Amino acid sequence: SLYYTKKALSSVDADSLPAMTDPARIETMKLLDIVGSYSYESKNVVLLLDACIKQVQLTLKHGISPSSPSALAQFGAIVSGVLGDLKAANHIADTATAMAYNGKLKKGAVSEALLIARTWGFMYG
Repeated sequence: SLYYTKKALSSVDADSLPAMTDPARIETMKLLDIVGSYSYESKNVVLLLDACIKQVQLTLKHGISPSSPSALAQFGAIVSGVLGDLKAANHIADTATAMAYNGKLKKGAVSEALLIARTWGFMYG
């Protein structure tokens, strides 16, 4: 759920999470990226929320994947826009940015354009 995930994320920072190493989970994150993109395009908000929340939960449980920063950025936009919790959204944005640059992922693994597009697209799309 949205509230459970927000609460779980409130006590996490990017340095406390390992890199995701399980290839099946990394592929699951990629698939959820695709599901999120298509659900956004088709205006299926429920599926978009589900895909995003699942990505954040997988990140919290199994570590950081190349999809994690953009998923957190999108989740932060949801927390800000839907729940109106700017303090939590700011923490989530800081965590997403730290994940993208903390050195646990291969250089170039995170698309900065996707990170920005996911946030702005959800907020202003």
